[in-house]
Amino acid sequence: MFRPRSDNGLVISNRILTKCKTRAPTVCVPYGVVRIGSESFKGNVDVEEVYLPSTVRSIDPYAFYGCVNLKRVHFIRGLVRIHPYAFYGCRSLLEAVLPETVEGVGANAFAFCLSVRHATLPGSLRVMGDFAFLKNVSLVSLDIRDGVKTISSSAFEDCVSLEYVTLPDSITTLKSLCFLGATSLKYVRFSKNLRSIGACCFAYAVLEEAHLPETVTEIGPDAFEHCVKLTTVSFPAKTRRIPHQCFYQCENLRYFKCPPALEEIGCEAFDGCVNLSEAYFNDGLRAVGPRAFKDSNLKKISLPQSVDVIHDQAFENVRAESVRLPTRLPLLGQNVFDPYAFNNVTYYAPPPYPKDNLLTLLR
Repeated sequence: MFRPRSDNGLVISNRILTKCKTRAPTVCVPYGVVRIGSESFKGNVDVEEVYLPSTVRSIDPYAFYGCVNLKRVHFIRGLVRIHPYAFYGCRSLLEAVLPETVEGVGANAFAFCLSVRHATLPGSLRVMGDFAFLKNVSLVSLDIRDGVKTISSSAFEDCVSLEYVTLPDSITTLKSLCFLGATSLKYVRFSKNLRSIGACCFAYAVLEEAHLPETVTEIGPDAFEHCVKLTTVSFPAKTRRIPHQCFYQCENLRYFKCPPALEEIGCEAFDGCVNLSEAYFNDGLRAVGPRAFKDSNLKKISLPQSVDVIHDQAFENVRAESVRLPTRLPLLGQNVFDPYAFNNVTYYAPPPYPKDNLLTLLR
């Protein structure tokens, strides 16, 4: 009958390390072990450094959960999967340099590792769970290798020390909230093959510019909201919709030009962009959403003939010097314009409504 063996306080059964009983600060896992079992080191306050052999293929859920004094784990080629919560709350861990054999990192695997300064995502990575590096507040260096295709939801949320991110050209998808709250993030080099930017992806970052590659076909709501230092943004030519609150409260954004295929500007897309003074609207634009430009600083509003919907409060509190409306406007919401903006109103052609009734109609 097979019996578990103990090597220096490590309980090993069937090539799985099931329990660490040692109080030594340094642990060397013996060659031949293939898995670091669930909760095997959980809550161990003595271990500071762990050496893994090349035979280890898996670090199971909660394996090192709450090892608050663990500073270093020496990952070796051969490791394939790091399961959810494996290193959750290891607040003294200094780095997470994953070898090129790792294919999966589970949800919350390195969440609340408050001292990690450097992380490497290998090109072999195929699956990345949500919140993988949540609240790594000391992370300043992120190396994402070519081959990684997707950054998961909230992967680097609240990584408040991260300043620069280079996304390799293999990346096609940034899921929702992946850099939300990265309040020091000032530069992102976008993948040339990026297709999707999820909701709140860069919200509260300090990006100064965002030049999206032509491959982007989907932008989620709130993607750049509260990016208060953003001054310049450019969209792919085929962009058809700017979503809800996409640039909400981007108070330093000064200029916006609609891409040629744009059909809709969503609800509150530029609400609170108090320094936005120039916006150029494309022929083909169909709809301007509720509060889309509320509280902006537009000096001139010139809407093309293609516009057939302007929703409630679209330009509320905008003291425009000139407002140019399309001839035909099937749907006009309430309080679309600031009534004090009509010092100089011009039209494409005589409107279907009397000029002296315009304020009544727009309010």
